[in-house]
Amino acid sequence: MVQVPLIVDVESGVNDMLDRDGSRTPIQFHISNDRNKSPIDAQVVQAATKWKRVALKQFECHPGEGICTDMRAVRKDYFLDHDHSAYVDQWDWERVITAKQRNVEFLKSIVQKIWKVLVGSSVRRRFCRNILRSSSLVSDGRERRLPA
Repeated sequence: MVQVPLIVDVESGVNDMLDRDGSRTPIQFHISNDRNKSPIDAQVVQAATKWKRVALKQFECHPGEGICTDMRAVRKDYFLDHDHSAYVDQWDWERVITAKQRNVEFLKSIVQKIWKVLVGSSVRRRFCRNILRSSSLVSDGRERRLPA
């Protein structure tokens, strides 16, 4: 498990914006660092998509390899409801794929592999019961079932 940094240098460019219109801005602050000899303008991480891709390159991951990450973030301009909080504690993963693998069929094959692991785990019954209860109906009203 790789820990995503909580604070990044603004100039690094690895902090993701959560929208395209700039309405959800990261928390930003100045660090004087050694009595302003090496100051840093810093941001609290909002999302780790760009950071994960930099990490894959830094760890020299090849196609089929990847990383699992643990990210803690603060989102000050985020909408709050029963699913969303200003504080985020999230596990995620990123995998190196080839240009040929960038298609829906490959993505579906990966999701099916992940699903098989979850279904085969010791928490299968409880997890499946909860996930199917919340996922069987989608917004268009049609009932859907996850693959067995």
